[in-house]
Amino acid sequence: MNPFDSFKERILFLNKKIKDTREILLEQFLQMEEEEEYTKEVEEYKLEYAYISHIGKFRAGNEDNYAIGGNCLPQNHQSMKEVISRKELVSEVKAMAVFDGIGGAAHGEAASYAAAKSFLKWTYYGLTKEKEIDYLVQRMNQDVCQADPDKDGNAMGTTMTSIFFNRDRVFFSNIGDSPSYLYRSEELVPVYCPHTNADFLKAMGLEHKKPKLTQYLGMNEENILLEPHISSLKMKDNDIYLLCSDGLTDMVKEEDIKKTLSGCQNLKKTVEELLSYALNHGGKDNITILLCRVYK
Repeated sequence: MNPFDSFKERILFLNKKIKDTREILLEQFLQMEEEEEYTKEVEEYKLEYAYISHIGKFRAGNEDNYAIGGNCLPQNHQSMKEVISRKELVSEVKAMAVFDGIGGAAHGEAASYAAAKSFLKWTYYGLTKEKEIDYLVQRMNQDVCQADPDKDGNAMGTTMTSIFFNRDRVFFSNIGDSPSYLYRSEELVPVYCPHTNADFLKAMGLEHKKPKLTQYLGMNEENILLEPHISSLKMKDNDIYLLCSDGLTDMVKEEDIKKTLSGCQNLKKTVEELLSYALNHGGKDNITILLCRVYK
């Protein structure tokens, strides 16, 4: 008997930071279940994906980047001319990621570019376990720090939200606050954990202040332990995965994203709709959108 009433409860369970004894036992059960399933033959999924990166309406440069299909944007870039879409086998894709640079203009662009190049290098052969993803993040952090002109690691950084494909399972990992979502059975479920001081600000009655990042790539490892958020679930036919920078989610409410995905028939057109929605509602930041759909 499945201890979860729905896939949404399962994801929320995996996302919790504090676990009581019962939750720990349930998580161990899920791990055993995953290891048993890995030995079974599975039908390979196909993957359709579409993506774009746009400078927005007010920024002088585009500090976002991505690692998709073995490619990333050059360090100095503005907006892509159009949405790119592809269809491949899941086994041919391995992993994808979206990055949102911080540190201002050139620093943000350099950080997100360094992270994208590092991601492509370390995921070339694919990753299949949580500890491998954790190791990837640590190595990427080193690469971004090495690219920092301030050798103390304080001048620049970048967030990352990423997805990894392994047979019939999908892993999500993030560092920072860039969002990722699962759309299944007409529900939009966050599968990321924002690393910010939002809870502290709320406790202090300072909700009006913009939360600051507590984790990102480019942090000095001598000052803080980097702890990426990682979760996983089994793929289902027609699952849709959304990875983006907060240039989308700051302008478009989750409810409106859900409505847009509910009518998704063509991924390329849906990405265009989401981008237009963000621009029409302000377009205050760079906007990068990656939309994926798995099917048999």
